[in-house]
Amino acid sequence: MNAKFKEPEFLSAFIDQYREMRNLWEVKHPQYYLKHVRMSTLERHLTFVQTYILEAMMEMLLSKIGILRNMYFPEIRSIIR
Repeated sequence: MNAKFKEPEFLSAFIDQYREMRNLWEVKHPQYYLKHVRMSTLERHLTFVQTYILEAMMEMLLSKIGILRNMYFPEIRSIIR
């Protein structure tokens, strides 16, 4: 399952889809703190992921989003320096 996630075309599509779902990552978004709205958005994102990875589950999606978020800021810091 992880090998499929690392494919460049899937990863690019995954990030683009995530970027469009602003209420998942933009703290100032009006729906950022509405848990039920965030869950419905995550379920839509999971449906998208399941088109590529049939066995994907919510826990895997949350894990992958967390990994990407944790990698983002150190990468930005290394570019700025």
